Parts: sequence; C-alpha cells; structure tokens
Amino acid sequence: MILLQKKTDFTFLSRYRGALMGVAILWIYLYHQGPIGIPGYDQVVPIGWAGVEIFFLLSAIGLCYSLQKNGNIIQFFQRRIVRIIPTWWVIISVGAIVLHFAGSAIPNIWWKWIGWYSGLGWWLQGWIVDSAGSSFEWYIPTLLAFYITTPWLFKLNKHTIGILIGVAVVLGIIASYYGWGKSVYMSWERIPVYMLGVLIFNMINKEVEVWKLIVFAMIGFSIFIGGYMLKDQNLILSLSIRRYGMLGMLPILLYCVTLVISRVEYLNKLLFFLGSISLEIYLIHINPNVTNYIFGNIKTMYPNPLDIIITLVVIIIISYVINVLMKLILKKKRLVLI
Repeated sequence: MILLQKKTDFTFLSRYRGALMGVAILWIYLYHQGPIGIPGYDQVVPIGWAGVEIFFLLSAIGLCYSLQKNGNIIQFFQRRIVRIIPTWWVIISVGAIVLHFAGSAIPNIWWKWIGWYSGLGWWLQGWIVDSAGSSFEWYIPTLLAFYITTPWLFKLNKHTIGILIGVAVVLGIIASYYGWGKSVYMSWERIPVYMLGVLIFNMINKEVEVWKLIVFAMIGFSIFIGGYMLKDQNLILSLSIRRYGMLGMLPILLYCVTLVISRVEYLNKLLFFLGSISLEIYLIHINPNVTNYIFGNIKTMYPNPLDIIITLVVIIIISYVINVLMKLILKKKRLVLI
C-alpha cells in the first residue's frame, strides 16, 4: 500500500541509466543462452529480448539529454559515430575472420562488404541482396537509423509523440499480420519503444503516482499475454504484440529495479560497469556462429550454468579490453567519447 501511495518522476531512468544498461545486457546475454532447467529462471530468460527494449528506451533518453546540452546537430552525430562505429567495425572485422574459419556465410563481393560496414546490408536483405551473410547483426543498423530521427523527434511535443507511438503500434500490427517488411521486423517493431524514450524525456521531471504505472503495466501485461497466445498462429504478429505490451510494463519494471539498485551500492557499481561496456558485450556475443566457434569448447567442458558464467566472464574481459583500447586510440586521435 505504501508503494501505491508513492509518487515518482522519471529522473531515476537518467540517474541509474548506466546500471540499467547493465541489467539489460545481462538479460539479453542470458536470453541468448536459453533455459537451463531452473524454475523461475527459465520463465524470465525467454523474455530477455526485452533487454533490447530497455536499450532503445534509455538510448532515446540519453540522446535527448545530449541534444538539450548541445543542440549542434553536426557535433551530435559526430559524438554518436565516434562512440559506436569504430568499435562496431573492429568487432565486425574480427567476426568476419572467425566466420570464415567457421565456414559460415560472409560477403563474397565488395558491395556486400559495404553493406556490412555501413549497416545497409541489414536494411536491404531480402529486397536487393540475399539474406545469407548480408549483415553481421541488426542492432547497430537499427540504432543508426534511430539516431537520424532523434533531432526531429526531440523538437516534437509530448502529445505529438504520443500520437506517433499509437500510429507506429497500429502500423506495426498491420505489417506483422500481413508479413510486410518481414526481413527487418526486429527493427521496425522497436520504433514505438524508442519514441517512448523520447516521450519520457519530455516528461522526465513530472511526478506521477506509482499506482498509475502499475495500471499501465497491468494493461501492458494483458496485451503481452494476448500476443503470447498467438505464437503458434502468427509468430511475428505474436512478437509484435508482446513487444507493444512491454511498452506499458517497462516503466514500473525499471522503477522496481532501481529501488533495489539504489539500496545495494556494490550491485549498482557492478551493473554500471557492465553498462559501460554493454555495447562491446552485445556485439561480441550477438552472432551465434561467432560465439559457438570461439566459446564452443567451454560449453562442452563445463555443465550448465557454469559454462554460461565462464563464457560471460571471458566476454566481459574481452569487452573491457576493447573498450579501453578504443578509448586510448580515439584519445590519441583527439576524438571525444561520450
């Protein structure tokens, strides 16, 4: 009852953004490892795709803060490029070498390599280029597309953004039902949650009763369950509806997570650290052919969940090394990271 009577603003999403990024990347990593036969764990892990929703939501809020601090559009994109592209290209390059030795599909002509390193391969797969080997991963091409829209979304008022979210949800459900844009559905299904991040930024300091967040979560959960029931009839439509249901669930979920983080300092620091290298962790483990080739021996040597923990520790170490090296290189080039 005390929780229901409380009020909160949304500044907790900014204050604990790094730690929440850490929660998101852990959830995503465990999602990609799959269930391991532990009750409770096996029910939470299959919806770890929601960690990507958290990424996009927090990214939108962070980018809006960046534009508020410095509205120079050229510098805005420069900072984004410096943070994302060099690391992405390094991991793509290493990944291509690994995929070659693993016998997996990689580009076999120069313009497909351009598709890899520009992200265009993801957007053109199934349209102009074959899906096989057309893209190393989908997240960065999607994020780059969202970056382009952010300066425009930043200028809109909250009512307009709310309408756009509704329109995006309706169009997403229609597209899912008819199978339009099926090859890139993982991207366009995330448009509403990114815009939700911009909307929350617009009302970041406005207080809201916690019970209202709970009501939104209950509505979202009902939509989520409805989407889950369609999984055997239309999987993409089912996933779309579940993701749109998650829109109502995320605010209270993240609020409850921050209540725990704020009370356990060492946990906050650990998650913040993971959040600071979440980009590297994500990119290193996202391509299953790469991870299976590099870490396959760990899975055969150690039982669950020990293999999952050991693999995660190794990935964290590699991610941290890459993060530090990229900062040193960019610092020598006199480029600024955010």
